[in-house]
Amino acid sequence: MKMILTVTAKQGRARDLMMAMKAGQDYMISKFGVKEEVFMQMGGAAGTICVIMDFQDMAAVQAMQPKLMADDKYWEMVQKSADLMVGPPTMTFLQPV
Repeated sequence: MKMILTVTAKQGRARDLMMAMKAGQDYMISKFGVKEEVFMQMGGAAGTICVIMDFQDMAAVQAMQPKLMADDKYWEMVQKSADLMVGPPTMTFLQPV
């Protein structure tokens, strides 16, 4: 299962948001062992960044949530990223068929 988080940077802040998302990627990999990749959208809305995470299933996503809710460093990173975004992120879950 893939979870795709899509965010759009405020004008002139795409590089800053991309760096913040990459720092989040490194943290998620080192702290939680989550496979995560950060991509910049080519074409479409300028400054759109997609974060793609791999989970075994929805139960694995749900098991991760309490760990994230209790992690102060994670929330510091979320706040830093939120200050660089236009609106909230969009989250999409994809299941193989």
